[in-house]
Amino acid sequence: MVRYARSLFGLAALALVAIAATIGAMYALHEGTASWVSESREISRLARVAYVLTVERELALIEGGVAPADAVSNAAGSNTEKLTIIIDSLVSRGAYSSDRAYRVAAIEDASKRWLKEDIKAQNESRSSRERKRFNVLRSRLALFILAEDARYAEKLARERQIRMYTAIALLLELMILLVVINSIRNKLVAQATELLRQKESIEKQAAELEQSNRELAGVIEERESANKVIAEEAEEQAALFNAITEVFYVLDRDGFYHKVAPSADERESRSRQKLLGRRVQDVLPGPTAALALSSISQALDTRGKIEVEYSLEWKGETTWYAGTVNPLTEDKVLWVVRDISDTKKAAEAIKESEARFRNLVEHSPQAVALHAEGRLLYANPTCANLLGYPLPEQLIGEPILRFVTRETSSRFIESLVSMSRSAARAPTVECQFRPANDGRIL
Repeated sequence: MVRYARSLFGLAALALVAIAATIGAMYALHEGTASWVSESREISRLARVAYVLTVERELALIEGGVAPADAVSNAAGSNTEKLTIIIDSLVSRGAYSSDRAYRVAAIEDASKRWLKEDIKAQNESRSSRERKRFNVLRSRLALFILAEDARYAEKLARERQIRMYTAIALLLELMILLVVINSIRNKLVAQATELLRQKESIEKQAAELEQSNRELAGVIEERESANKVIAEEAEEQAALFNAITEVFYVLDRDGFYHKVAPSADERESRSRQKLLGRRVQDVLPGPTAALALSSISQALDTRGKIEVEYSLEWKGETTWYAGTVNPLTEDKVLWVVRDISDTKKAAEAIKESEARFRNLVEHSPQAVALHAEGRLLYANPTCANLLGYPLPEQLIGEPILRFVTRETSSRFIESLVSMSRSAARAPTVECQFRPANDGRIL
């Protein structure tokens, strides 16, 4: 019996070790993939910026016939310097990766060859050799971007597959652990049943010897059992109170601290001797203390849960907290506080990212428009200018087919139908557009 129980406990320990190892492997996989994704995004961004600069330089040189020669030269020179800096950054980041080294080296070689020809043609018109070198550089950048996107998609697909396998392994390990725990429980129940039978036999023999003593012993046993249950419940409540990881207070209407749960938060988890018996006015800043007293009164008056947010200065930094005030008795509340600083920072980061993306679209030299059900929802200034409108807002609600010529409207509609069938593929279509302010065909 003992040997069998030891075997079960050994299997349970082994299952726990396997679960921990699986979770550790999943964490290591996540960390490695996150690092790779961050590096891939940065390299892909540099490659795209370099490609955009090549396009901008080509456009600047094409417009050279309209702008003054000095202005075109200065613009091309500035663009060349930016492009050289971006390519150098791309080479320095991608050279350490074995699967990118060949393409990065090809981009670096094409850049050097083009710069060499570009220096020769600074005071002359562009030669066919310089144009060829420049087109090679742009082509290699485009191929690098496509390869990086494909590698990124393949990496994510492989990670999803590995995660699925590890999840299945973790599920199997949990099932094994549950089976072992159930076996241990059954064994303990059998042992407890056997002990109970022995106890009943002894009590029966004692009852036959002395009925009065058995009754007295029964009364004493009942009282001891009741006291034991009461003591166990008190210990469980105390253990539950102390095990809460969030900051946990019990306060009365006047703001006095009655109970304080331990916490890892250095700002909030003060020693009980410093908080118990004191008021929130003595511990918190004036505005925060006023908010606390108001929330306590509101929770006690309405008998409902109150949610509050407040900030505290700690060692030169601002920490944000979210508090939940729940009424306990007629004069006491339960105040649970959690740190939401990371959530606040994440929300601010999302707002900044959205603002940067919108600013990029608004100032893009390319026409960008959003439309649904055949009508325009958004257009950037470049798109409005292209279609003959002074303000982008004037295009909102306009049917997009109004600007597409009848000869090419079928192509445009076919591209939308194709995209609706396969959202993963972005179709490219060439159409003729007619601006609203003149008769030109774009």
